[in-house]
Amino acid sequence: MWPVQELLLAKVGITFTTRLHIQMTIIDRPLRITAILTLAGLASCASNPPPGPLCGVTPSPTSGWPTYDEGAFTVSLPPEYERVQTQGIDSQVGRWEAAGKEVTYDYGFYSNPLEQNEVTPMPGFMLCQDSGDSGAPRIIQHRPAEGGYAISAHWPDLHETESGMTESLTLGGVVQQAEDLGELLAIIQSVQIRVR
Repeated sequence: MWPVQELLLAKVGITFTTRLHIQMTIIDRPLRITAILTLAGLASCASNPPPGPLCGVTPSPTSGWPTYDEGAFTVSLPPEYERVQTQGIDSQVGRWEAAGKEVTYDYGFYSNPLEQNEVTPMPGFMLCQDSGDSGAPRIIQHRPAEGGYAISAHWPDLHETESGMTESLTLGGVVQQAEDLGELLAIIQSVQIRVR
């Protein structure tokens, strides 16, 4: 912030409110203004990755995509995707398919944290973004054993239930053509989390 702006803002009372409900009146405290603006910025992007390239993949444009309300979150997909009926055992699940493409999610206590290990080796594993305190998801790219290309995201600890267990979301997709990876990344970046 430029010194002139700090001086002007320091002379008036300003109340900042974010999704975290941070409210402060600032008078003659220009340094605190900077801190509040930083907090406001972090709160506004806490539930989804910022649009832009990850792992060398540029997201596709999303204009005209329908948005699906899944309760705890919303997600937008290209119009050619059709919902496929699926049933979860201990969580809320969803699935959409288009020619040579699929997107799935699992919202619950045992959602896949997308960590490579002996049980889930994930050939071609690449960590694109790690989840952090800001609420951003862990995003990975890999090559499924059955073929194709995959990008997935995991939002940990989204909601704590009365029993003390936490619910998380894992959403990802598989495409047969590498040039469709941008579509998967755009789908992930369209997710808006509603629960916290």
